[in-house]
Amino acid sequence: MTVAEVARALAAVRPASDSAGLISQIRELEDAKSALAARQARLSVAFDLLQRREQADAGMPAAELGA
Repeated sequence: MTVAEVARALAAVRPASDSAGLISQIRELEDAKSALAARQARLSVAFDLLQRREQADAGMPAAELGA
C-alpha cells in the first residue's frame, strides 16, 4: 500500500454519529499520526545514511559527508 492510498482511505472515513464514536475516531487518528511520524523519522534516517554512503563512495571527504 502506498502513502497516497493510505491518505485516500483516511479521507474516506465517515465521521461517527455519536460522541463516543467521534472520540474513538480522534484517538485512532492520533495513533495513526504518531505511527506515521515514527515511520517518517525512520525513513529520514535511512535517506541520510544512504546519502552519506553515496557521497563517501563518490570520494567526498568525510568532514563533508551529509552536507
